[in-house]
Amino acid sequence: MIRALLLAFALAAFVTAPAHAGVLTAQDATDLAQSLADAQAEQDVCYGWNITNDFDGTPDVGSSNAGPGSEVLAVSGSCQKGIVVLQGSIHYACETCEDSDSASVSIATSGIADAPTVKDLGNLGLKAGALTGDDDDTTLINMVNALPLLVADRGNAPYIEYEQATTVPATDRATGKPGSDFMRDTWIWLVLCGALIILGPAFYLYKRAQQPARPSPQDSAPPQGAPATQSVPPPT
Repeated sequence: MIRALLLAFALAAFVTAPAHAGVLTAQDATDLAQSLADAQAEQDVCYGWNITNDFDGTPDVGSSNAGPGSEVLAVSGSCQKGIVVLQGSIHYACETCEDSDSASVSIATSGIADAPTVKDLGNLGLKAGALTGDDDDTTLINMVNALPLLVADRGNAPYIEYEQATTVPATDRATGKPGSDFMRDTWIWLVLCGALIILGPAFYLYKRAQQPARPSPQDSAPPQGAPATQSVPPPT
């Protein structure tokens, strides 16, 4: 009975658990779309991404003006300087197949005079083949975030101005005391371990001193010259 209940709960959790679709998590896609929306506000260029795959069939899609899960919308009054979308596909070979994992990307544009190319991504160290590796999500995010930079490099839009701190708090100053990160992160534990090492033997000696002294064999022996106790046999 118990096994049946456990199996039922496990199956229910498996069926109701949300499946991870595509390369990016929902939070990553939301953050990426927000980053592109900020770039669109600065450059008036709409950005997006659309990467298909053959391992779950759900593509990674998102845009600067429609958010994650939606392609770029041609809304009147927006995208005045053009549209740039990273497109691509990821293929994962089966374990018994002779071919290997592969990926390809391209940059689709509209209204861009001097459009960025995949070669520009390669110059930044962003290769399509990395989309089949363990850091596929990081690679995709970096590729998409590089689009506004490439557009600005080719003179199609201004560079994005990143917010910088204008004032530095009085307490924020160089300490002039460089040191190990390990020591800074674990100093409290090192102090506690050192205290235990020092206090451990001291506590042991203190507890031992509190115990009453045991009589020595000489103290329990009868004094010299004392008559020996003789046993009297019982009367018959």
